[in-house]
Amino acid sequence: MGKYRVAVIGGRPAPVAGAKELGIDVVLVHEEGAYDVAVAQHCERIIHGPLDDGPAILELLKPLHAERPFDRVLTTTEPAAESTGFVVDALGLPGV
Repeated sequence: MGKYRVAVIGGRPAPVAGAKELGIDVVLVHEEGAYDVAVAQHCERIIHGPLDDGPAILELLKPLHAERPFDRVLTTTEPAAESTGFVVDALGLPGV
């Protein structure tokens, strides 16, 4: 079985820190310039997009999901909750 892969929509760096050591690949979706660049060392990649626009986030994540599916898509920030739910449903992933 391959590594676990998650997309994290917005939020702070703390929940992402240490993911790599746990065997979790993280794709962070965040607004450009609105996150601590130190989080990059814990991420497979960072893609820039609006946190409150589910369809836009879906378009960013669909090619990555087709290439190597996400096991989960989640957020730790309230402003991205609705858009994250939209993406989870559209990709047919279990909710958290």
